[in-house]
Amino acid sequence: MGRKKDPQSDYRMAEHRTKGYVYASTQRTVALADGRTVRRHVHWGRVAGGRFEPSARFLRLSAEERAKFSFPERWTVEEHPAEEGPSGERPATCNRFYGDVWLLEQIARRTGLREDLDAVFAGSPPGTADAVLALAIYLVATGWNFDRAARWQRIAKTPCERTLTPKRITLLAQSITDGHRAELLRRRAARVGPDAAAAMDSTSISTWGVSLADARWGRNKDHLPLEQILDVTVYDLDAHLPAYYRAFPGNVPDSRTLRAVREDLRAFGLHPAARITDRGYASLANLDEAIRGGEGILTAVKTSWGPVAERIAAFGRFDTIPKGMRLDPDSGLAWAQYDWTRTVDAGGRKLSGTLHINLYLNPVRRTAEVLEMETTAEAERRVLAAAKASRKPVEDREGLESWLKWHDATFTKRGAVKSFALRERAWKERRARAGFFASATHGLDWSAMEAHRHYRRRDEQEKYFHQKKGLMGADRPRSWSEEGWNGRQLILFTGLILSCALRETWKRSLRKVCASTLEVLDEMRSIRCLEHPGRSPVVTPFVGKQLEIARAFGFEPPEGCAPSTPPRTPRRKNSE
Repeated sequence: MGRKKDPQSDYRMAEHRTKGYVYASTQRTVALADGRTVRRHVHWGRVAGGRFEPSARFLRLSAEERAKFSFPERWTVEEHPAEEGPSGERPATCNRFYGDVWLLEQIARRTGLREDLDAVFAGSPPGTADAVLALAIYLVATGWNFDRAARWQRIAKTPCERTLTPKRITLLAQSITDGHRAELLRRRAARVGPDAAAAMDSTSISTWGVSLADARWGRNKDHLPLEQILDVTVYDLDAHLPAYYRAFPGNVPDSRTLRAVREDLRAFGLHPAARITDRGYASLANLDEAIRGGEGILTAVKTSWGPVAERIAAFGRFDTIPKGMRLDPDSGLAWAQYDWTRTVDAGGRKLSGTLHINLYLNPVRRTAEVLEMETTAEAERRVLAAAKASRKPVEDREGLESWLKWHDATFTKRGAVKSFALRERAWKERRARAGFFASATHGLDWSAMEAHRHYRRRDEQEKYFHQKKGLMGADRPRSWSEEGWNGRQLILFTGLILSCALRETWKRSLRKVCASTLEVLDEMRSIRCLEHPGRSPVVTPFVGKQLEIARAFGFEPPEGCAPSTPPRTPRRKNSE
């Protein structure tokens, strides 16, 4: 009869040396397909200098599971907090900065972000929502990368008391699924008003994570020698907050992303009354889809687009403002609006829709553009004339040809300039369209100037991209795994909601008090939270600008932090 198995054998730690490393491992019995059983190693960390260094596998275990393991007496085994859940109250006295975190926490509650995060991560390990909010606040308040989050927690009181080491942040980001993203976006969409106008745009984000599926070579304004990811955002122009985000491969044109985004918005219940886009999204396919869906859209269009180019060509030559356009005295723009009817196929039946073509002319810009054309053409003419007169071969023929914008040149067999001529057709078309710009609307009862004023609100979204790439340091993400990238995107989106709400109040009420949103946070940071074991935390007083900032946001300082009004002392009457 065989010897009975020791029930503790699967939990007895021992050193396992392999490939130059020393692992802390246990051995477990594994049944093979042929009926045999073998003992195999399970690694729970490493052993260095007699010290046990746990792996992520060990840290994910509950306290009950960890207690089952037995370690050799010669090992040094330290207590490690569980990977899930907060680590509990700090045993020692803490004196940490709190003002900027307090302000951003109040913004999270007012915007409903705190409530949404609690609901989204209700089924996750305890403390997940706190960790996500803490990292979002960290991005807004510091702009540093996540490597310094643990150091920041030593000096700042945060919603998450668990130390956010780089390893824990990575595991947290990898635990965030697309289901969490969908639920968060669904809840944020429910907060968008039915009459809201939303701007949709994209920006390219260069990345070091070349293993990501969306990392592709594409064109970006920064001309960086890195692969990039296309980041699409829908921004609520009425609430001044982002409402949706999604990543696409970096080589996908904007116009090709609209269909997928539209399906997402319908699924999440985000139906803005007006969707505003730049001309990168203007295509006949997208306009036809808007007609089929009865959507309200405002999009910029190119002046070379057929219906617009025909109207401009019909003006012929004019002095300042062409006949048929009206001048808006407030903006100095000339404008005109035309109807353009288009018939599309909608499930086997014909459907007609009317687009409003809004045409604008800036006379000052027209003069500057024509002057620039003339200056460039004259510079080219002089260079070509000198080269032709010298009869010498051109040293850099390819460079010269790429430099020419308005002239075509022919060369002899030796490479000298033989002749040159102005590109008449391109010159006339560009000169005719100088100073003009245009937009198209569908399903919106807006005049041309109303459409222009609404389109100018897109500047908020451009500032949003600036915050994302600049202030929050998201222009060079270093994620290499798909799970980590998706999780960090959600954390970044959460932080941008806080940042945009902060910026909007600063822009509206605090410009004279603080020069920027960073100065607002700097001014609040000196407020501290004092914590002693067994006692309630105490927040230091709000003074000076700190009170003005709290008032601008409509927040009441914590109890006992606002100055109390001293009793009035009655004035003594002068004795006669």
